[in-house]
Amino acid sequence: NYQDEVVTQTLNSVKGTPGAQEVQYINSTVEPLAGTQDFTTFDFIAPGMIVFAILLLATTVAANLTREAETGTLARLKLSKMRGFDLLFGGMIPWSMVAAAQVVILLVVAIMVGFHWQGGLNSIILAIIVGIIGGIASISLGMIIAAFAQNDRQAANLGTLITVPTSFLVGAFFPLPNVDIFGHQFNEFLPWTHILNALRATLTYGGGWDAISYQVAASVFLTIILFIIGL
Repeated sequence: NYQDEVVTQTLNSVKGTPGAQEVQYINSTVEPLAGTQDFTTFDFIAPGMIVFAILLLATTVAANLTREAETGTLARLKLSKMRGFDLLFGGMIPWSMVAAAQVVILLVVAIMVGFHWQGGLNSIILAIIVGIIGGIASISLGMIIAAFAQNDRQAANLGTLITVPTSFLVGAFFPLPNVDIFGHQFNEFLPWTHILNALRATLTYGGGWDAISYQVAASVFLTIILFIIGL
């Protein structure tokens, strides 16, 4: 109805129909965010590629945990005073460092191929912190996958079957349609969604801690839940 009324009023104004209302147009200007004038599609996708790489950690972790059980290493460790938490938390430390290294390496490669990085050194530090949280979430997922695998090959296949669709669900490669569940976007229940949003906020748009604090808090909360399940 609104569209039909606008068309009718416009035609009447053009024809000079007596009593027709004058058409008032809204004047607006578009101002780009500082530093984003030369953005390309790759600038939006690059943080998603980092999240995808972090997600693939789950496959490697699941394969390693399953291999330790298959070769008898885990059985020998159980003879000591080591608890399950000691094993998993100890293994989480080096894999977290791997996640941090992945963020740096992928960022360097992205810049080399044309990524318009924003935010200076501060954004890199924040991205590394966010990447470590995402790595811990992937490690926790790897623990869960390992619980359902009989050997390392099966764990690797199962990990790929889970991590690749998950990367699509979090919107790593393209924006997803709005599908609400209990008033929230359906993928907000995945920690990597918040990891992706935080990386885009700081690397693509140059935001500081204030711009990513909510996303970091949400990803930490969901990661803790995953780690408890994995433990």
